[in-house]
Amino acid sequence: TCRAVGEYCYVFVQDSQWVDGGNGRVTQAAVDSITKYFDLYTPNDPDKGIYETDVQTFGTPPDFDGDPQIIILILDIQDSFSSESGWVAGYFFSINQYADNTFPGRRSNEAEIYYIDSDPTDLNDDSGLRGAMSTTAHEFQHMIHWGKDRDELTFIDEGCATTAEVICGFSIYNQIYFNSDPNRYLLEWASSSDENVFKDYSRSARWTVYLNEQFPNYFLSKLVGKN
Repeated sequence: TCRAVGEYCYVFVQDSQWVDGGNGRVTQAAVDSITKYFDLYTPNDPDKGIYETDVQTFGTPPDFDGDPQIIILILDIQDSFSSESGWVAGYFFSINQYADNTFPGRRSNEAEIYYIDSDPTDLNDDSGLRGAMSTTAHEFQHMIHWGKDRDELTFIDEGCATTAEVICGFSIYNQIYFNSDPNRYLLEWASSSDENVFKDYSRSARWTVYLNEQFPNYFLSKLVGKN
C-alpha cells in the first residue's frame, strides 16, 4: 500500500509490515522520515535529498514507466536472517526495467523501484533509519548506473554505490577489510558467498571516493555515462 507521495518518490509498505493495532514494524513516522531523506535533505546537505545528490553526481535515472518518481518498497526481505548471520538491507532488481515476462518465469513491476528491508532493520530507530538511508543512496546509484551502462564492471558499479553513501553524509564502507589485506588486484570482485567480497567493497569504496575527491567537474557522472 502506498503510504506517502513525495516530490521524487512513492513510498509503499508491505501490508504485513504496517503497524496496525500493535502488529507490524513500519510506522507513518518512519515512512515520513524516509520520504524527507529522499526528497529534502541528507546529513551532508540540509537543502538537498538523496535523489538530487545522486542525480547531480551520477546522472539521471532510467524512466521505463514514464513516471519520474521512484518507488521505494519497504518490506521484510526474505534473506534467511538469523542471530549468526547478516541480512539483505536493500536491493535494486533490474528485471523491473523490462516488460513483464521478458524472461521466462521472471515477473516485472515495469517501474523504477528499489527495496528496503524492515525486519530486522528497525526503521523507527535513528541508527536503523540512517542505515536504511545509506542503503537507499547506494541502491539508487545502482539504478542510475544500470540505466547508463548495463555491462559495467562490478568493481566500478559498487565503488560508485559506496561513494553515493559518502557524498550523502553516511559512513564510508568499513576500511578495516581493506587494511587487513591491501594486496589484491584492483578490479577483482569475489562472489557474494565469499568472505573476501567485504574486502572488495572496502577497496572499491576507498578507490572511488578518492577519485571523486581528486577529479571535480562531474567526473563520476562521466564515468557512469561512459563519456
